[in-house]
Amino acid sequence: MVNASPVICFRWRAESDWPVEFVSDNITQWGYSTEDMMQSRPSFAEMIHPDDLQRVVNEVTGYTANGLNTFLQEYRLLTREREVIWVDDRTIVQRDANGKVLFYDGVLTDISERKRLGGLGKHQRLLLRDWLIKRARRRHEDWKPSALVLAGPTAVGKGTVVSHIKQHYPDVHLSISATTRAPRPGEEDGVHYYFVDHAEFDAMIADGSLLEWAEVHGQNKYGTPRRPVEQALAEGKPVLFEIDLQGARQIRQTMPDARHVFLLPPSWDELVRRLENRGTESAEERERRLQTAQDELSAQKEFDVRVVNVEVSEAAKQVVELMGLTKE
Repeated sequence: MVNASPVICFRWRAESDWPVEFVSDNITQWGYSTEDMMQSRPSFAEMIHPDDLQRVVNEVTGYTANGLNTFLQEYRLLTREREVIWVDDRTIVQRDANGKVLFYDGVLTDISERKRLGGLGKHQRLLLRDWLIKRARRRHEDWKPSALVLAGPTAVGKGTVVSHIKQHYPDVHLSISATTRAPRPGEEDGVHYYFVDHAEFDAMIADGSLLEWAEVHGQNKYGTPRRPVEQALAEGKPVLFEIDLQGARQIRQTMPDARHVFLLPPSWDELVRRLENRGTESAEERERRLQTAQDELSAQKEFDVRVVNVEVSEAAKQVVELMGLTKE
């Protein structure tokens, strides 16, 4: 009978037999050693019960092909002694800039006791998995505060997702842009924007103080100051940029280590519905924005990871997990 910790963190490569790239030390509770698993003795696929393997493979293939970057599965694993255990597997998909899957990061929860006796409830297990992800990443020698660029088509809900992160994940530093436009009623300098004049902005361009910048409609300039971002990272805070496609491309050059995430709508029809429901644009303006959205969607393969914004809190959670954080 397995009596140790019920949670194990994995990373496995997206190859035919899913060789293990990383596994937390408590894999020993299932009779395996980290050394054996890093040598694919066994591979992760070989741990899955034969009667469940094809279903698991089909689900993973379907989820990833449809652009999902996090999903939950339930199946049976085999211990070294061939004991059968039921697990919940919450997986986060890591992709390259072209959308190709590189790794699967998973947290496995042994739910055998729950099936027999009740045990932890679903909400408790989710909290436990989230804590394990955070602990494993913070303890991993490669972990460091990250910068994440969030972009996406018009009306996809970037601002809503970022507002949710600001409210629920205070560890995240939200990048503030500088602009030459005048403050609007209720806007504060250093809170909503850094308000500067054209001469100051041009000086920031000249001395390399901006990570990215653009002139909008030939009138005002917007850009991301470098110093506050670098200071936040030095203080151990992950940084989130909410930015347009042009700015994301510039940051790819000025901050090559930043992770780029593209926020997708569940479908094109849903994107159209969201834009229409805002009721803030004329029919002509909506048509222009939808054309822009099509152009923006065509650039999604430039991004490292894609997140589908079906529900705001879940999309926000996926974004902060990609930064190595979860809500305490």
